Amino acid sequence: GSLLHPFCDCPAIGSVQSSETTPFSDEMRLFRRCTFQKEIPDKREEGNVKLSLLIPTLNRIGVVYNVLRHLEHQTRKADEIVIVDQTEMRDHLLEEYSAVHPEVKYIRIRQKGLPNARNVAVAHSTGDVLLFVDDDIVPDPEMIRVHVENYRDPSVSGVGGAVRGG
Repeated sequence: GSLLHPFCDCPAIGSVQSSETTPFSDEMRLFRRCTFQKEIPDKREEGNVKLSLLIPTLNRIGVVYNVLRHLEHQTRKADEIVIVDQTEMRDHLLEEYSAVHPEVKYIRIRQKGLPNARNVAVAHSTGDVLLFVDDDIVPDPEMIRVHVENYRDPSVSGVGGAVRGG
């Protein structure tokens, strides 16, 4: 059998390095850095990595809006946020929010299923790095900055963070 990537279950090309501790916060203190053969564009060394934050959702009216409000407090903002909503009812809060925040793309689809929603999000994203998050997270204010910072290492093409819940 093939080795599976520990974060997304896709076939692993490289190996997983040991866990490292970051000094930023309890929520983001554990990161695993994955080493693959593929590399993202050279602009990561200048700190110009474009990050797309992707949020698939289903039947969570109002919940994603709370996530967006939390994301406003990030020390490093996402370059774009792509929300793929599979809910039958329109989420007027998300429509209004995306209308006044040009970095937010709100996409409604009929076909339900997390894999499809993720694929639609990827198809509508323009980032060098894609960060998938759940539709009910309460992100640490350093989440995006720490995530992007890991990509300065040219051997890193995938990053996963710790989830802390209660």
